[in-house]
Parts: sequence; C-alpha cells; structure tokens
Amino acid sequence: MKRQRLHHLTAFFLALSASVHATIVTLDGIGLASNADLPLNFASNLDVDIPGATVTNGATPNVSLVWSPSPNVWEVHGSAVWDNLDAGTGTDVVQLDVNGGEADPSILFIVPVGVALQLNSLDIGHAADQTEVPYGWTITLHELGGPAVLTNTTAVMGPGDVDFVSFQFLGEPGKSYILRFDDGGADTVRAAIDNLNFNQVGTNLTNETTLVFNGLSGPINTPVPTGFGSNLSASGPGAVVTNGGTPDIALTWSPSGTAPNRWEVHGTAPFLALDSTSGNGTVTVAQIESGDTRSITFTTTERAILHLHSIDIGHASDQRTDGSEPAFTWTLTLSEVGGESLLTHTTVPLHGAATDPAPATEHIDFNFTGEPGTDYVLTFTPSGNGANYALRAAIDNLRFGQESTPLQLKITMPGSTLQLQWNSTSGKLYDLLSSTNSFTQPSGWSIYDPDGADGNEPFTNIASAGALTTLTNVSQNGAGRLFVVVEKDPPPPTVMVIAHRGDSLNAPENTLAAIDTAASTADMTEFDVRTTSDGELVLMHDTTIDRTTDGTGAIASMTLAQVRVLDAGSWFSPAFEDEPVPSLAEAIAKSLSDGLVPVIERKAGSAAAYHAAFIEAGLDPTDFKVIAFDPNFLAALHALEPAYELGLLSGAPFNQQAIDQARANGADFMNWNHSNIDQAAVDLARINGMPLFVYTVNDAARMQALIDFGIHGITTDNPALLRSLLP
Repeated sequence: MKRQRLHHLTAFFLALSASVHATIVTLDGIGLASNADLPLNFASNLDVDIPGATVTNGATPNVSLVWSPSPNVWEVHGSAVWDNLDAGTGTDVVQLDVNGGEADPSILFIVPVGVALQLNSLDIGHAADQTEVPYGWTITLHELGGPAVLTNTTAVMGPGDVDFVSFQFLGEPGKSYILRFDDGGADTVRAAIDNLNFNQVGTNLTNETTLVFNGLSGPINTPVPTGFGSNLSASGPGAVVTNGGTPDIALTWSPSGTAPNRWEVHGTAPFLALDSTSGNGTVTVAQIESGDTRSITFTTTERAILHLHSIDIGHASDQRTDGSEPAFTWTLTLSEVGGESLLTHTTVPLHGAATDPAPATEHIDFNFTGEPGTDYVLTFTPSGNGANYALRAAIDNLRFGQESTPLQLKITMPGSTLQLQWNSTSGKLYDLLSSTNSFTQPSGWSIYDPDGADGNEPFTNIASAGALTTLTNVSQNGAGRLFVVVEKDPPPPTVMVIAHRGDSLNAPENTLAAIDTAASTADMTEFDVRTTSDGELVLMHDTTIDRTTDGTGAIASMTLAQVRVLDAGSWFSPAFEDEPVPSLAEAIAKSLSDGLVPVIERKAGSAAAYHAAFIEAGLDPTDFKVIAFDPNFLAALHALEPAYELGLLSGAPFNQQAIDQARANGADFMNWNHSNIDQAAVDLARINGMPLFVYTVNDAARMQALIDFGIHGITTDNPALLRSLLP
C-alpha cells in the first residue's frame, strides 16, 4: 500500500547552526491598563519590535507563545511597586496573579520543525508593598507533554526583592516546551516577571537530490524525460537522493521533444572528463543538443523551499580544433518563474579537446536558497557562435535540495472570538486539536469541540485554502486552552470503475447492451462518438464500420438512417444479433437510467455539435463527462459551457507542464495512458488538485498497483475484475 507522508510527523536529520535571533519581552509600552489580562499569544512570531517586546537579528518569527492560564493569572501591572524589577526602564511588568487558587502560571513555547528554542533568562521579583512572609519560586521547563528538562529555584524574596534566572537552555529541533512557575502555595499577587529573553536557532535540513544521469534507460541521443528527477523520495536510475529526497520539487526540462530542440541522454567517451567528476565510472550526461537556450524549471509546493547547490558543465573531447568550433562560454541564469533574474554565472571559455588550452569542464556552485512556494527556472545560454555547435556541451551532477517550512499556527483575538491562521498546502487536510492539559502530548489531544455537543465538524478535515488558511469567529471554551494544527493527506479517493466502451468483455462494444451489462460492476461507462454525414452523433470507435458491424465503409460517409439498419452485435456473438448502433442521446439516457455516469469520448465532431446535443437532450452539465485527445476541442466546449466536466486524454509523459496545459484548456480531470503513471505522477496530480484517471488496464497486478498509488479511476475492458480488487 502507499506510504502516507505526514508533514507534522516527518523526521529529518538535522544539524544546528549558530544563530543570534532573539526576542526580549520587556512589557514596557504594551498599552494596557494595570490589571488587564495579558493577551494569550503576546510576543508570538515576532520579526519586528512591538510594544512590550524587543527583537534583534531577525527575532523569533517561528516561535509562538501561549501565556496560560489566561485570563485571570497573567496581568499587566504598572505601578511604582515594581521599580526594582523593571530596572528603571518603566513600570510595566507581567504580574503572577495567583491569589484565587488558579493553576500554576506557565508559558508555552510552540516550536515548529526547522528551528530549536534557546531559552536564555528572565527576571522575577516581588512588589515593594509585600506584607506576606517572604517566599521563593520553583521554575521548571518541561518538554510539551513530556518530562522536566531543567529546574531553577529562586531565592526567597521579600518586598522589592528581584532574582535574575539564567537558563541557557537549547532545545531539540522541532520540540515545544512549557515553562511553569510554582510559588509553593503562597497564592499571592506579589510576584511578577520581566525581560523574558529567548531565541530561535535555525536548523539545516539535508534533504537532497543529485542527478547523475547514469543508468537512465534508452539508447544514446534519446530525450531526457521532461519530468526527470521530479518529486523523488528514493534513489533510482540517474538520481541519488539522501535524507528523504525532494518529493515536493518537480522538474521540467525544456525544450523537450523532437531533435534538435531538446535535452538528450548521451553516454560516449567524449564526455568522460565531465562525467568522471561523479566517480561512478559510467559515462552518461545530459547533452545540450542544439545552441538554443535550454532551461530547467523547479516547481515547488506552497511550503517547500528550493536549495540549488551546484552543477557541472563541460564540452566533448571531439570538439574540433581546426577553428570551426572554438572555445565558448555558457551563461547560467536563475530567475523566478515569470520574474526577474536572481543570479547569473558565466563560465570560462570551454573546449573539450586535450590540445586546446581551454578547460573542458567547470564546476559551478550556486548555494542558492529560495522562498517558500516559489518556482525558479535555470537557463543555459551559449556565447557568440556557440549556438552553431552547442551539441558539444552537456551537464551532469545537478545537485539540489528542499526544505519544508514549518507548519505555523498564529492565534489572534480581534474581538470576543479567536482567529486562527496557518501556512497550508493545496490538497492537504487539517485537524484543529486542543487541550487544557499541557502535560499531555498533542498527539493525544482531541479535535476542538467548543460546544461539547458534537459540534466539532468545522474543526476536522479542514480543506486547505491555499498558502494560508484562516478560521474566523472560533469560540473559546476553557481558560489556558492550547491548540495545534495537524496536517494530513486526504483519504485515498474512491477508485472509479470505468467500463471501456461499456462492458466490452461480455457484450459488443459501444452498444446499449454493453452499457446495460456494465451496470452491475461499473461506476461509469465510456463510449466513443463520431458524426454521420448528416451531422448526427452516434457511437463508433473506428473511422469505418467494418470491424463492429455487418456493413462496410466510413461512418462519416453514412447518414443516420443508414447507420440505423446496421447489425452491431452479431460480430461479437449470435446472442446480440441485430443490436443497433446507438445515438449519443440514447447512450446517455441508457447510462443514466442504469445508474452509470456517461463518459463520452469525442472521436469526431465539433464542440458546437456536442453542446447542441446536450441542450436538446435536456441534460444538466454535470450529468456526464466528456474526454478528448484534442485540447482545442475541450477549450471550445468549455467556452460554450464552463460547467461541463471535461477530461484530457493523452499518452504523453505526465508532468507539471501537462497539468498546466490541461487546466488552461478547461480540463477538470486528466485521463492518461497507465504506462506513464507511477506514484510520483499520482502525487503530483494530488498536489495540483487534479483528479487523475487512467486507461486501459486489464491486468490485475497493474490494477492493484494503481489502486495503491491512489488513482481516481481506471478504465478497463473487465470491470468485474477491477471491482473484485476494491474494498
């Protein structure tokens, strides 16, 4: 079965890097009256100063704070009794108001994957007008839902006393912590804190892919697959992945297609100098077939960050030395897709021949880190006359990585209700979990149910709204409540069983009998439609009637009346003698009456003709689906009625470019030759929110593999076999 990737649980190998990011919570100038409750998420996710918090060197934008219990415990206070604690910077502090027997005050530091918490210090002190017996505080830091990791006991403090508490604690990457304050039962209002100082420390994710080209199947001078190296989570021919690979980055090699306008796999000795840098002994590179500009596009998901590390480029050793192919340079430019260039590197003049003084290869270090969810294109342009003989050049060892930005939940209170926002990914679902018990692991928290009466539907399976998902008017239930958002893959789609030309294994194809037979095992029935000489739409796969009827000739040269007298069943079996060729309207009506969704494959006929037929039959645009190999037909039909459910048929490589082109032509889903579909293709379709169907699959093992991939639907001549494999 397919392995699910859950971002919030994924483990990475992490290396800490030095950081001086810091936030100091001083409380000064916060703008609240004395004894006002401190905002629940005060000083969360800061990259600029705010009243009451000073940030330095980038601050702590990935760390969220929760002051709990709130309200009634943490209060802003600003009288002169705190002058010693506030050290002359003002009189604003945050008072620990625990005289009502409330739970111990705590500060929760929510830390996402990709950073670590560094807790430095804080000041704690008592009011100058204290009349109670002096007492001290035990301050304990716990892993969220886990054990204590440090404990600090203050001095016993009386009126006006202050203690500086140094933690100097560095947490584990991606782990959240809670800081608890225990007054030993004193339960007074005489204590407060100020100058809470904490950092975030960055981490380096080492997910990486290196494209070495060795082991790619196919003879020399075959095209590099358009999507080669896309969405890799495991090593394979031509690619080495480490620490999880780059599953959220898709590549497009462009131009790709007919020579000379493409990238080509090349594997002969002239490129030994270039390929030897990989140390694997096999000569295989990606040759730049002509001098036209070449490009590689890196397409990322909303939360993925591209790290472009390096590449090798070089010339063949058989580059001529008679002056007809002199040394030339390459300019490599990295740009945002549709945007300005970000970096440019021009190589030295290169020449592959050993007798030429120019070097044969150059290693280029980019060391570039992109922005979350931003796509980039790397272009290769030869200098001068190099365009005339650029087939002498090739690349190898393209090294890039990905980093996933952490899932960050931001909570604000614009009024009496909460607003929750988090950075999200298209195609994902989210659950909002909550608890008032910070000693339990978030994995054990329940889906938030503010009314306690089966009212949790809005807070589970929340669909992504794109790069940022927002919940507004979320009611509060309980003081000191903690929240966490969990990202998950949607459940695998119910695999649709699509009968190919009806149940063509047990009845003559493209007949009402085949549609009727399919009703017991299929969800949908596909049939082929062509036009007669008088413009009527009828079911027929071939351009001629010879194979599937008792007549001969081209269907386009016959009138509807001539087609009506044909026997479309006897060729299959005497049991179906005199089975007629149905009209499109009859086939749709039969499908719907049998509980099947008609899938109409347009073989011939204009978009206007189909649109008119649908209107004449009184159909709702969502009663059926239309598929076609011709994207222009789909675009024309979409223009006539945008609500039609249209699918692009193709046997081409499945990649991001194909998805984008299908969507641009009005396609709502894609129906692809199954031989070009693997797990990466299904994942790419899901990331793009594009339902993916395949044709035509009759082998049980292949059906099962496609089911495990999470395919949306399978077209088959044997719907009963496919149905038997489904739950």
